Amino acid sequence: MHCLTTPSVLRALAQAVRAGHPSARSLHSSAVAATYKYVNLREPSMDMKSVTDRAAQTLLWTELARGLGMTLSYLFREPATINYPFEKGPLSPRFRGEHALRRYPSGEERCIACKLCEAVCPAQVSPDPTDRHLAPVLGRGRLRTLAAAGKLPVPL
Repeated sequence: MHCLTTPSVLRALAQAVRAGHPSARSLHSSAVAATYKYVNLREPSMDMKSVTDRAAQTLLWTELARGLGMTLSYLFREPATINYPFEKGPLSPRFRGEHALRRYPSGEERCIACKLCEAVCPAQVSPDPTDRHLAPVLGRGRLRTLAAAGKLPVPL
């Protein structure tokens, strides 16, 4: 039995290449590829409609792939939900508690329409006191105070 060692295998391959043995020839030959006859080969038309259609189809698939990629990226992210009663979310550094209008012991609101509450409001809201839809929210006492201060065009 003849043992094939690495030098003997390399020597046999070199002889096969020199002799033109079929097992040692390259599988790709440009001379053979040049003789191919293509059946139903159509050149892509270059009119504006077909160019636009090809671009739209390409964009459709690329946008679809980007959308699926975005969807798959959310699969591996940390969930954004919290178990509310048991876990609390992060609070704004300006948060100071629930908003409330202070009142006199008689029940009248302490608002004098100075607008300082808008300047220091943690939620940065500035309601328009002239809005008639705010009457239930602001209360009749505050609207009367604003009308007395000249902030409302017509007193209520």
